[in-house]
Amino acid sequence: VLVLLYVFSLNFQLALAVLGVAPLLVFPIVGNFRKLRRTGLSARERIGEMGSILGETLRGHRLIKTYAMEDFEAERFREANRRYFGASRQAMRLQALNSPLMEILAGIGLALVFVYAAGQIRAGQMTVGGLVSFLAAIMMLYKPLKDVTRTNIVLQVALVAAGRLFEVI
Repeated sequence: VLVLLYVFSLNFQLALAVLGVAPLLVFPIVGNFRKLRRTGLSARERIGEMGSILGETLRGHRLIKTYAMEDFEAERFREANRRYFGASRQAMRLQALNSPLMEILAGIGLALVFVYAAGQIRAGQMTVGGLVSFLAAIMMLYKPLKDVTRTNIVLQVALVAAGRLFEVI
């Protein structure tokens, strides 16, 4: 909060511009979290499906052997495993996408700050030192934001797992 006050004290207009554009840059990250939650739920459902197939197979192993259904059951488990692998791979891809997405969006935001600040410097409303101070303060806000998104990924996965657990119970 103190850093945010410092940013506003350095250049109120530029701080408003940054905070006005920041939510637009956050929308793709929020969309990524929503997709991650859906794919995480799908992966949990697929692993539940695998457990169910495995349980049925173990409980009915005598019938399976009696009717020579070993190949059928093996293929059924293999297909469930493929579905789980696909859902799990999608969830991992979304998790891995988050960090580069944040870096790209931060770069876009930084470029917009430079464009806006260049106009203010040319007009004599800001100095280069003021810009450097402003950017340093903004960068101090960036790391906590990145840590929050990293924590949110873990939280999303945990919430999906808890939701799936409560569905089963």
